[in-house]
Amino acid sequence: MWLYTVSDKPEWWRFEDAPETVERLHVSRKDVRRYGVLGRVPARKPADDAERPDLEFYAFSRAKFYGRAFSRFFERHGDVESVMHGEFMHVLNHRDPQARRPLRALFVREGGVVEIKEFQSGHSTYAAVLHVRRWPLLLPLLLAVLLLSLTLCGSDSSPAAFLEGQTSISGATFKPVLTTSYASYSATPDIVWSAGQTRQDMTLLLPATCTVDGKEGSNPILSAPAIAVDLNNNGSFESSEVVFNSEGAYLRAGAELRHIELSKKLDSGEYAARTIWTSVLAEDGKTPAGTATFDWHLTVK
Repeated sequence: MWLYTVSDKPEWWRFEDAPETVERLHVSRKDVRRYGVLGRVPARKPADDAERPDLEFYAFSRAKFYGRAFSRFFERHGDVESVMHGEFMHVLNHRDPQARRPLRALFVREGGVVEIKEFQSGHSTYAAVLHVRRWPLLLPLLLAVLLLSLTLCGSDSSPAAFLEGQTSISGATFKPVLTTSYASYSATPDIVWSAGQTRQDMTLLLPATCTVDGKEGSNPILSAPAIAVDLNNNGSFESSEVVFNSEGAYLRAGAELRHIELSKKLDSGEYAARTIWTSVLAEDGKTPAGTATFDWHLTVK
């Protein structure tokens, strides 16, 4: 093993014209307090296009002298050149001074040049100090934040569209969902509409709660309403007689719609009418949850 130490009083027979700086190397408290080893050592910072040393090592090391990492250090690297600073060993690597590594530069920053001395002969040479950039250390945190954001967005988002103009029912209370097997609806009472108009006053509401086995929980559905009117009085409701259709836009549980816009104007008269509710589960906005119909009497005048 070829061992070097970092000089705290360099002679700078090379790089004497480069700007002065300092490099922070990994040291322990015992190194500083008991042995006076410097955590910040004198260095020079050559320009990018200037002469560079053909040796380099990383400022941080976990290979503490005679520690477990020290043993693994030799098992992994064998008999290699290394720099010892305080209690820590740093692998000393040879490199081409003219080579540029743009990909590595994304993750590793080249700091200043320090003087190192061969432990036995005292011969001095120079090595560049490398630092791992800090931004990759934030990647796990950023990934965790991204996953959390996607989870929250996924839990709150729904593929369902909602009816415009719906408002919360006054006094409605919201409770946890007890079951998705049952839902509640509000029957449509007999209503009077104005003849020759498409905008009609009518309340369509979806109850906020649902009672199952005597226990009250949240109504677990979203529902899209439609209204059919037996215009020819033949006792059946045909697709051409649907005068209001939400077109797949849903009413939320605990919300109501006070006005609707008909697809056609109606003549004065008495008609049989039907409200059709087509529902999906509110938890995902897409799982079918059945339909419900309510028949009522319509007066148009």
